[in-house]
Amino acid sequence: MTQTARYDVEALLAPWSGPFGGTPPFDAATPAAIERAYEIAVDMKRAEVQAIAASPEPPDFENTVAALEAAGRELRRVDCLFRVFAKTMNVGHMREVEQRLAPLAPALEDETAHNQALFERIDTVYETRHARGLSVEQQRLTTVLRDRLRRRGAGLEPAAKSRLAELNGRLAALYAAFNQNLLAEEEDRAVILANEADLDGLGEGLRAALAAAAADRGLASGWAVANTRALVIPFLTQSARRELRERVWRMWVSRGANPGSCDNRPVIAEILRLRGEKATLLGFENYAQLATVDRMAGTPEAAVSLVRRVLGAVVRPARERLSEMQALLTADDPGATLAPWDRRYYRERLLRARFDLAADQVRAHLPLESVLNGMSWVADRLFKIQFGGDVAVPVVHPDIRAIAVLRGGEPAGLLWLDLFARPGKAGGGWMDEYRPAEDRQRGIVPLVSINMNLAPPRPGEPTLLSWDDARVLFHEFGHALNALCCEARYPSLGILELHPDILELPSTLNERWLATPELLQRFAVHYRTGAPMPEKLIDTLQAIRTFDPSEGSTAALDYLATAAVDLELHLAADGREVDPVQIEREVLARLNIPPAVDPFHGATHFRHAFAGLLDDRYAAGYYCYLWAEALAADIAEAFEAAPAGLYDGETAERYRAAILSTGNGVPAAQAFRDFRGRDPDPAALLRRLGLEDRVTSG
Repeated sequence: MTQTARYDVEALLAPWSGPFGGTPPFDAATPAAIERAYEIAVDMKRAEVQAIAASPEPPDFENTVAALEAAGRELRRVDCLFRVFAKTMNVGHMREVEQRLAPLAPALEDETAHNQALFERIDTVYETRHARGLSVEQQRLTTVLRDRLRRRGAGLEPAAKSRLAELNGRLAALYAAFNQNLLAEEEDRAVILANEADLDGLGEGLRAALAAAAADRGLASGWAVANTRALVIPFLTQSARRELRERVWRMWVSRGANPGSCDNRPVIAEILRLRGEKATLLGFENYAQLATVDRMAGTPEAAVSLVRRVLGAVVRPARERLSEMQALLTADDPGATLAPWDRRYYRERLLRARFDLAADQVRAHLPLESVLNGMSWVADRLFKIQFGGDVAVPVVHPDIRAIAVLRGGEPAGLLWLDLFARPGKAGGGWMDEYRPAEDRQRGIVPLVSINMNLAPPRPGEPTLLSWDDARVLFHEFGHALNALCCEARYPSLGILELHPDILELPSTLNERWLATPELLQRFAVHYRTGAPMPEKLIDTLQAIRTFDPSEGSTAALDYLATAAVDLELHLAADGREVDPVQIEREVLARLNIPPAVDPFHGATHFRHAFAGLLDDRYAAGYYCYLWAEALAADIAEAFEAAPAGLYDGETAERYRAAILSTGNGVPAAQAFRDFRGRDPDPAALLRRLGLEDRVTSG
């Protein structure tokens, strides 16, 4: 190893330095340095765990539970770098590094869980936790760590432990392969447009973005619809060329389903088979049972029931809207049948006809900086959290900003904004927590990032957001707020240990404030004139949501179809060979989903189900967005009943104290009851959508 490489590895293992209690040394990170530091950090944690298990002292909270929780600080630091590079800079050697490193942490977790002496020490503290006088937080940590070990096979017979470790290692490798196959197909495929006529219907901004995409591919002229959401969805919405919409749509939905080295069909089939075997080893009939046992729904049947109930309410108004779109298509092309590549285009046409509204009117009033200012204003008004100025800290790409977050003038965290698409970056949007609050008293505060895939703006031009872009930004900032407000003292009680049903609640609720007149009147300003969004346009946005609730929320048919497929795939995951594409086809047919509806995620590019997100917690868990939507609707009703409505300060403080600040420190159901005084009312979602009287079997 060279002197420079040795220095880089040491920098990645060392405690972070700099403001806000230290920040990740992204400037010292390279794929090679990450790999070597990761291997060293795994060995360091292994030694710490073995020392805890071999301790001659009688087990107690400090020498066993707290010690296990503290073990692996170096690995947590290096894992942050690995995670960020794997998700946002996965180019060149990083792809090989990801494949090699992906199985290491799962193998160590299995080794830890299968250490009988360690589990007996943890179990002893757990069984005597009440008699030991432990605090509520200490008891919760003890329970969480014990449950985690049992979920990874502690207590199984030796042969079962060995097989479970093999399964987890292989699954980790499959998740890495799944992600890399998607990245390759998203980067390598594009629809090339050679003629000006191919741009019919496209706005100026999208034309420029397609020209930039063509230049990025080395084309001297023309335009390219790259296989990214940032370009595909606007093209499907704006293009008047039906045959081109079909080509672009087929490219987009076939990701991971093309023969060759990037074919995800055998990958997801093996994932489902191995997950099923894992579930049976742990005593469950299928993976869906294992996945839902400790969520608020409790069983896959309860989750399926919720999906079907909302589906029954949504399907009738959705069919009404689709019928109106079909009429517009028929006027353009007699005999043509509305298809998935038509729906976004004709919905836009329908809204223009009904409300005299075009998407560009909204986009013109949503410059990125104004939306960020509005986001900060809401956080300050509700939770006394403000954005400070930009901070000069290491980043992995020059497009990224880091913003100081303050509360009462004191540092409360640091927020990285990584908002633009680039090669090697996973699609979609997400929040990442680089570090939870370790010691606020000493200034070691939360470090979080918001990641999106907006099309980069032209030089000198502002970034204009679609309504959906702005909604995603507010959604991810809801996660960030959760992390910034969390007061848990232990990482295992932080927000990323939550199950998706409650993890998605703050993000889903935070979307509500985007649509409020109070915010839009102040911050939705025209990017050229600075004029506020006209009151008529604000009223129109509200009228559209009432007119078409099935399209404007996560209760839309395309979401519900995906959630249903996810559950059915994992109900079938019982250790046998299955054909996931065939199951997906059968589920959609059985649900009688209209042919113009395209699920958000087809099985072969369904990152939530097959990318191993948050230790598999989104597998058989995509329905949790719907559950979170129901929880958010219920909590919003508490705000709306208060004197100041959604901006009621007393209600916001109760919400912060009961839900945002607790993290995984209390069970999710208890956190909700602490705020609402009762269990959730799922009917709140139907009331939110105005569909409570429209429930039907479909």
